[in-house]
Amino acid sequence: MKIVEYSSYLITLILTIVLIIHWIRNRINPFPRLGFKFEYKILTDLVFALLICLVSVMLIFIIQWSLGFIKIQQFNSPDLKFWLILLFLLIASFIEEILARGIMVNGLGLIFKKNWQIIILVSLFFALGHAANPGVTWLSILSNTLGGVLYTVAFIAAGNIWFPWAIHFFWNAFQFILGYPVSGVKFSSLAVQAETQNSIFHSNQYGPEGDLVGIAIRVIMFLTILIYVQKVRSVDIKGIFL
Repeated sequence: MKIVEYSSYLITLILTIVLIIHWIRNRINPFPRLGFKFEYKILTDLVFALLICLVSVMLIFIIQWSLGFIKIQQFNSPDLKFWLILLFLLIASFIEEILARGIMVNGLGLIFKKNWQIIILVSLFFALGHAANPGVTWLSILSNTLGGVLYTVAFIAAGNIWFPWAIHFFWNAFQFILGYPVSGVKFSSLAVQAETQNSIFHSNQYGPEGDLVGIAIRVIMFLTILIYVQKVRSVDIKGIFL
């Protein structure tokens, strides 16, 4: 799996170099292309991202807890370490979005002309970039591919980096707060989940991104985001994929 992960990094590096050369030769300002745009609807995007991730992760937690897949050992008070981990998740998700959405979407756009082709490839590379994480399974790779589709569509639809970054960060942050592993990485958080049997309905090794409950909720998130960009941003849904 390490080879797969490193291959994804190598492709990202190559696309970055090609993209920089392209921008320099054609005297293109890279910042708007990377999604560094500011408009009043960005605030609405951020609020929506917070709410959809809060509701989605809480739904996963409630479903898995009610079915007996989750048991809470204890609750902790937030300390300095807690806030530092949140800061780490904030920075890590931003770097991932710049590379996966800002760089890869634009880089692949030099080769492929259809958005659906770019969305599929970016999402696959995004998933393969997590292929060597602790507790990874084929189910988690499938879920991360779906997550890549979700973030890439948000980037294309909103035309800024802030929307996919907010979805990415809040998705990870609320998992962390409720005691889940974040893409296989376990942190000490407010809620401490007891070790339970790993299953396709609750991945206590990888987190909600590695089980069927998380995947189902992510599908609902994706459909909700499509409705949001159509109704609030007046985006043509078909145009996102063409």
